[in-house]
Amino acid sequence: MFVTDKRLRLSGSGARIRIHKRGNWKDDQIEGLKVCWRASIGLEKALGEAIRQARDAGVSWKQIGRALGVAETASDEADVREAVIIARRAMSQQFWTNQE
Repeated sequence: MFVTDKRLRLSGSGARIRIHKRGNWKDDQIEGLKVCWRASIGLEKALGEAIRQARDAGVSWKQIGRALGVAETASDEADVREAVIIARRAMSQQFWTNQE
């Protein structure tokens, strides 16, 4: 059997973007955690750059909150940050627990 290193691959575009795991993810779970964490940092950086570019182009915090799907009525950066934190906490509670 051909075994490859752990990799994450993005596919699709827009609302249909997906991340696929490739390689052998069953043998070393700690390495898998590291790969996922590094990828999440890269995505966080890309998100931050997109937000800065939107702000530089005159996009309001309310529009950003709506685009992210986390805050319909955000009035400033603090509102959007808080809404993102709440959304991420909900996702971690959903995805980090056993789904039995």
